[in-house]
Formats: sequence, structure tokens, C-alpha cells
Amino acid sequence: MGLYTGGTPNLAAIKTALHVDTDVYITMHTYDTVISLIYILFLCSVAQRLFGLILPRFESRGSAAVLEGNAEDEAIDSYRGIFSRKIWPPLLGAFAVAIVILGASMGLAELFPEDHRTAVTILAITTLGIACSFIPQIRQIKKTFQAGMYLIYVFCLVVGSMANLKELFTRVNWPILLFVTFCIFVSLLLHVLLSSIFKIDTDTLIITSTSAICSPPFVPVVANALKNKEIILSGLYTGIIGYAIGNYVGITFSYLLKSFF
Repeated sequence: MGLYTGGTPNLAAIKTALHVDTDVYITMHTYDTVISLIYILFLCSVAQRLFGLILPRFESRGSAAVLEGNAEDEAIDSYRGIFSRKIWPPLLGAFAVAIVILGASMGLAELFPEDHRTAVTILAITTLGIACSFIPQIRQIKKTFQAGMYLIYVFCLVVGSMANLKELFTRVNWPILLFVTFCIFVSLLLHVLLSSIFKIDTDTLIITSTSAICSPPFVPVVANALKNKEIILSGLYTGIIGYAIGNYVGITFSYLLKSFF
């Protein structure tokens, strides 16, 4: 639930919080990597024409919206000036805030039983991070989004290197493989159904589904494949919201399920 609400960082955070077995985590990540690749190829190729048969087409909001989309796309990809004296000192301040949040979260976790400390730490980091986003002085620091995305890219590279493709072809874990496939494609079908009910256009459906299943880094890729940069903002906003609530959803439902079963 955390993975397909947020992304791979949420999967890793929830794995740590719930003390999930490393073999299960790596298997889940491996299957998700492979099935998500198939899913992305589908969205970038025939999905637009296929869903266009039952959903309305995207209507452009005019040149202003296009410029806004291009500006956002440039902001995502551009690290220009990040080491300038105007940018990096405040950016270091943002990292200092993150370290303070980590320390405060670990200190707060000490007030709870040992079995729950890791989960409390993860949720406290998430909560304090969201709370700090409402502080104008922190929110207005430039290039924090790019710096955070860079760390996510590094994280995804490291996690991607853990994928055990040999095990994928020699020893298939059918329950997890079927579960991952079910989550990705059945959720897409439900998304299409709801979009048809609420008259959501095809491109918005595809980009928000991308941000939910594969997280924000894939949004510009799919938007370029669809030749529609106006939808980038929709994908980024929903993806970032997913990052924010993914830990809450995964950890909360885990404790609820354990309490009932």
C-alpha cells in the first residue's frame, strides 16, 4: 500500500518501520521493477489511444498553461546554479533542518516501547517534514526539490542494484509476483473506471496513474511520450502527496490488520 501510494522510498521506509524480512523486501522490489517497466512501456505506447476510446481527450488550457508546464519541466531537470553563493548556503540550511527533524524524531521515539520505535521515527520524520513545508522561510528555499530528487535518484540506483533478476527467472515467488501484477494493473482498471465516471481526460488519467504507481521521477518521461507537458504539474502534485501519505497508509494499515488477524 505504501509503495503504490507513494513510491520506492516509502517501500524502504515501511520495510524499516515494520522490520520486514530483507528477502521479502528484495523479492517485492524485484517484481515491482520488472512489472512496472512493462506498465510504463504500455502507458508510453498504446495506452493513450486505447483509453481514448472511452475517455475524453485532453483539452489544452492555453499558452499560459504550456509555459507553466515548460517552466516546471525545466525546474525538474535543471541543476543550474545550485552551487552558486545565492543557492547553496540556504540549501545547506534545508539539510540542517532535515538533520534536526531526524534527531527530534529519534528522540521522540525513545518515549515509546522498543518494538514501535522505528515506526514512530519514520512517521515522526514524515510528519515534521510536512509541518516544515508550511513555514514560508523553508518552503521558499530554492533548489530543495532538485536536491531531494537527486537523493531519490541515488537511492533508486542503490535499491535497483539490489534487484535479484537471477531469482526472478530461476525461482519464482508466485504469490508476490501475482500480488504485484494485480496491484498495478487492477488499480489501473479501477482508475479508468473512476475516470470514466467523473469524465477525467485520458492524459490526466495516465500521468496521475504514473505518479501513483511509479512515483514523480517518471512523470516527465511519460509526459514527453504523450507529447503533453501541460500534465506534468498534475503528475507531480499527486506524486508528492503520495510520498507524503504513503508511510502513514502502509504503517497504519499494517497495525490495523495485525490487530484484527
